[in-house]
Amino acid sequence: MINVFVSAVRKYVRDDGCRPLVLGAYESQAFVLSYSHPPWFRTHDYICRVHEDGSAQLLSRDEDECLLFAALWELER
Repeated sequence: MINVFVSAVRKYVRDDGCRPLVLGAYESQAFVLSYSHPPWFRTHDYICRVHEDGSAQLLSRDEDECLLFAALWELER
């Protein structure tokens, strides 16, 4: 499902430009993004930070998941 999340974030960056923000999604609906703020971080399955330069970083303690996100992000360039 993380690949669906990466695609949704990529589409957001393409459509809405690059402004710094944090996006979150639930695994069952990874294609539906929502703005995420600190109190809601725990409720989302995926959280990523989008930077002004168009890059994105998965916010997770799972190193393998972060590496997978980074690899998928680069592949969709």
